[in-house]
Amino acid sequence: MNLLITTSKTLFGRVPFCGINGGIIGIIVGFLFGMLQLEHPDGSFTLAELVIAILLLVLVSWAFILLVVGVWLRYGAGQIALPALVNALITGTLTVLANLIVKSTALSVPLGWLIGILVGMALCWLCSRGYLTVGGMKDVR
Repeated sequence: MNLLITTSKTLFGRVPFCGINGGIIGIIVGFLFGMLQLEHPDGSFTLAELVIAILLLVLVSWAFILLVVGVWLRYGAGQIALPALVNALITGTLTVLANLIVKSTALSVPLGWLIGILVGMALCWLCSRGYLTVGGMKDVR
């Protein structure tokens, strides 16, 4: 157990708050879209189907982040709603597009996780530099 805790702290100890949330969003979207790709292995989705899928996956992952981080961890759902939505929209869209390009359901979750962490870290960096500011969220890292 100590090895797991030490490894987790080493790998993720410096990932900012938005990066962790982005990683969770990427895992959710990657898993659910990977399941959708398993059901439709030919990958022939229309643009309307992709837009609906992205919006539904973003909505599910955003609701999960609001529940876990906003309510259970008591960060305040109202305070994190807009930043989490922006993170979910960007991460969800990029994850779905990357999974369409890669066409490997085995890589859908790790790919979503990596994209989510990178998007979250980029958003956190932009907020800390003052390029993006949301009321009350400027000092969260």
